[in-house]
Amino acid sequence: MDAWRTLSHAVPKSVVSGRPRGRLARPSPKTEIISSLMDARTVINEVGPRDGLQSQSRILSVDERLQLIGALEAAGIRRIEVGSFASPKAVPAMAGTDRLLEWLNGGGRTNHASQASHTSETFRTPPTSRSTSAPRTTGAPDSIRASRKTNAPRTTYTAMAPNLKGYRFARQAGAASVTAIAYASDTMAQRNVRMTLEETERAAAEILRLARDDGVEAIVIVAVAFGCPFEGAVDPGLVGDIAARYLEAGAAQLVLADTIGAADPAQVRRLARQLVGEHGAARLGCHFHDTRSMGLANVYAALEAGIRWFDSSIGGLGGCPFAPGASGNVATEDVIMMLHQMGFETGIDLPRLLAASDLATRLTGTAPGGRAREWLRGRLDASPSEASVKP
Repeated sequence: MDAWRTLSHAVPKSVVSGRPRGRLARPSPKTEIISSLMDARTVINEVGPRDGLQSQSRILSVDERLQLIGALEAAGIRRIEVGSFASPKAVPAMAGTDRLLEWLNGGGRTNHASQASHTSETFRTPPTSRSTSAPRTTGAPDSIRASRKTNAPRTTYTAMAPNLKGYRFARQAGAASVTAIAYASDTMAQRNVRMTLEETERAAAEILRLARDDGVEAIVIVAVAFGCPFEGAVDPGLVGDIAARYLEAGAAQLVLADTIGAADPAQVRRLARQLVGEHGAARLGCHFHDTRSMGLANVYAALEAGIRWFDSSIGGLGGCPFAPGASGNVATEDVIMMLHQMGFETGIDLPRLLAASDLATRLTGTAPGGRAREWLRGRLDASPSEASVKP
């Protein structure tokens, strides 16, 4: 990942690409407050192809998932969670993640089979009865191939490994980055993976150990860090202890997940400030859902506390099939619009991102799109080269 530094406080012409231009005007007092937030890069980890698709009624084929990933790459997104190695019986929409990774890695299983020393099993997901189509996989789309012929940073593809078996399958498929799941609620752990809280902690710790030995990036996401659909409020002290253990164990990133969209900005700010104060911001991130229309406000609260890594989902897709009340993630296009208007440089091209959002809607039939999508489209259609989010 390249570190992008902020170049300007006001960006009247930069919403399109997120690259501020022109001379810097003398900042206003309000701008000086905002500029104090912009002391590091801002990383967008796109989770639409995994979290966004896992609970959709229409199951996409591997080819369709590749199309969506290609559109996201064309927009400049360089971290994408592409799928999960959950059981295809439990999460049918993630069947075929092994084939997906083979195409994305450009070589297939044979390039990585020798590295998977932990098990002799192979992971081949069959078509599921819920699938609407199962065409022959034709490979990575042109947008992915093209990005590899340029000097653009290579994309990091991450796969979720909900348990040790999932990690082993991910390695067999050539995953160079995995996400392990921790829980802040025992009931959520049992409903999601049929394990106790202690069992999930041991499994995640073992995944971190294996990943370190294998040279694999390991991200840990803490589910229901702000509220649980079964147990209600979550003790922030417990979340702090969980975060400390996994960061000490070597997690590349520790992401706090508001799985059911229960958090409010004040709550986010308090917990994020506490953890940034204890561990620094570099390895912390946040994952918000927009269930109660506070997703974007929570992103801002985390930004204010120093967080610079955010999960988001194209078109606002999302929802956990095992968490009652969990609706769509905060929409990537809304997050990018806000970051660009505030002056953050993201390297993401907003018109192409809107095209990816439209594709997500066409493929799933359900992606609602970001709250500002139609307004942004009107502004971009009116003057693509001079687009501004200013009223």
